[in-house]
Amino acid sequence: MTTPKPRPAPSPGETRAYPVLPLRDIVVFPHMIVPLFVGREKSIKALEEVMRNDTFILLATQKNASDDDPATGAIFEIGTLASVLQLLKLPDGTVKVLVEGAERAKILSYNERADFYEANAQVLADEMGDRVEAEALARSVVTEFEGYVKLNKKVSPEVIGVVQQIEDYGKLADTVAKDLAVKIPDKQAVLETTKVSERLEKFIVADDVQVLDVASLYALLSVQGPKSEIVVSGLGLFDDLPKKPFSVVAASSQKYGEMYMVTQSRIGTLGFDFFVPVAAQADLLGKLTGYAIEIGGRLCGWQALEMARIQAGIPRFGADMDETKDGKDYGIGIPVQSNAFFLKGSNSLDWGMKNRLSRISAPPASCQTEGLKRRYQHCCCDGQNRYRVSRSRQDIA
Repeated sequence: MTTPKPRPAPSPGETRAYPVLPLRDIVVFPHMIVPLFVGREKSIKALEEVMRNDTFILLATQKNASDDDPATGAIFEIGTLASVLQLLKLPDGTVKVLVEGAERAKILSYNERADFYEANAQVLADEMGDRVEAEALARSVVTEFEGYVKLNKKVSPEVIGVVQQIEDYGKLADTVAKDLAVKIPDKQAVLETTKVSERLEKFIVADDVQVLDVASLYALLSVQGPKSEIVVSGLGLFDDLPKKPFSVVAASSQKYGEMYMVTQSRIGTLGFDFFVPVAAQADLLGKLTGYAIEIGGRLCGWQALEMARIQAGIPRFGADMDETKDGKDYGIGIPVQSNAFFLKGSNSLDWGMKNRLSRISAPPASCQTEGLKRRYQHCCCDGQNRYRVSRSRQDIA
């Protein structure tokens, strides 16, 4: 195993010849440290050249990952100059190499060499632009990336701490890009963007996204119990049912329209929530009821379902409930220990409290409209007045 010590990174604008290592299914960014397994003869010889001359290697992604011997035109012209930190030759003849991205570089031309790819490349510099704008974008990127990491279990939560400490906005954009589960062309587009503010903007959800309230268009049918999969499968509308908790599958029927099935355990057993167009509710309800009765089930209302949920000890807000807080429902026979409680919302319907803790003790005096009053339900427990947060529409949980 060898560990070279490469010279300092070249200056922006500098042009010189570098050995080129074509990459399959990966885009390496500056500041990124990644192990690569190299097996192609040309690539191994390129690494050997780097070790002999103590220089950088240009990592450029192939346009077609299945091409074993890509033409120069089949390699993206923007790549990353990288230093070789470690190189280990394996018994099977392949090479494991640990590289660290240094600078962006643009391939200007290829030199005629038969043993490995070599290209004349120019080092590219980041364009900062308006620093105030970049700073605002960086804060938004960090916030959205934190949410992404919480949802994507494949990304280590420790990455959040690393990202929060990065003060170089260009480096921040590159660090975020390497951990996103996006397609190679999308990552390549980020690599090819030298203007920092534009690079950061690629990670921000558009401000002009419109949210459509479909509550008046869709109805919810819920099938709960160990045999619920048999019941919903009887409809024959979905090729595959969702497997993981809270996962969603969609189906389209010429007769019923767009429908959605969600894995949702409401009483501690297997269960599914079925969102259907209002016009199809009666027909599908009749079919589901028929299938359920055939295997010993029956139709019940939401109040009965709520009682079953309470008896099973399932929190109203499911997996989003913070178990360290007293977030149990009020006025349903559960002791109240204080005049206030903490509630962690499960979705945007819960009055915008997603991923935030809200302390509610009583309706604020400003709640004068009937719509706002319906968000609070008055109840009495142990002779004391209590309040709980509710949706303005009828609860479906």
